[in-house]
Amino acid sequence: MLRRVLALAGGTALACAAALAIATPAHAATEDAVVSPLSIGDYCHQKIASWSWIGFYKLHGLACYGGYNGDQYAGGVYPENVCAFHYPNRVLVTTLRGPSESLICRLSV
Repeated sequence: MLRRVLALAGGTALACAAALAIATPAHAATEDAVVSPLSIGDYCHQKIASWSWIGFYKLHGLACYGGYNGDQYAGGVYPENVCAFHYPNRVLVTTLRGPSESLICRLSV
């Protein structure tokens, strides 16, 4: 009788451990890379308008500006495109708004 109880308890413990191993997702390690407004401007200059040279993270994405004072709107761009431009061989997890309207590319390690 004791052997049956021990075998049943051991089997139950093993099944619970397997279920927890399957149910708990593995957390990938990430790294945050900050892209400054001038670096966003590099993308804007090459992909949006040749006269644009600065970009800011606004409410719904990135905005490119240029002209003499940097106050002329050149167009908008998706943050994911800028991260792919600066980190072409990395996997992007998400994008975030950083200090001074910079862009944070959260990349998997």
